[in-house]
Amino acid sequence: MNFLAHIYLSAQDEDEMVGNFMGDFVKGRDFATYPEAISRGIRLHRQIDTFTDQHPVFRQSTALLRPYSGKYAGVLADVYYDHFLAANWESFYNLPLLDFSLHFYQNMERNYQYLPERVKGFFPNMRSNNWLVHYGEMWGIERSLQGIDNRTNGKSKLGEGATWLRDHYEELKAHFMLFMPEVRSFVEETRENL
Repeated sequence: MNFLAHIYLSAQDEDEMVGNFMGDFVKGRDFATYPEAISRGIRLHRQIDTFTDQHPVFRQSTALLRPYSGKYAGVLADVYYDHFLAANWESFYNLPLLDFSLHFYQNMERNYQYLPERVKGFFPNMRSNNWLVHYGEMWGIERSLQGIDNRTNGKSKLGEGATWLRDHYEELKAHFMLFMPEVRSFVEETRENL
């Protein structure tokens, strides 16, 4: 799962949402130094990633994408799943995605002191270009994948990822629609034990 999905899965708690968002940028057990809700969000992020990587439907997506993207198939599937969440947002949440994203950005600013340096580096761009809303558009996915490709110096070949999404759109969307209710149930069960 990528940024939007992690945020969405913690939408009931603003501080947990921040932790879930920044989970990839906190290493080891560094989460212990954060306020409890942010720490819980970081731990939840890790649980979601483990669940996702092991889930049979997500593995179908990565198997479909591996011939194109090799070891980056999981990254590609994460971004695609964010696209499907954004493009079908009204089926998952009762607040419009624009309002949800603006609320999230305000929440991030309120918790700015806790953000890892790397997040502080890209957050202004994320907010000003509203990445979360633009994940729902094909050009937004192209831009996101090109950014990842640039960070890997072209090794990921993800700059071509929007073409692969178009080629397998309905199949990947079906995977996402099967997966999303299951990860939501997993999060509800897991949150109680964190």
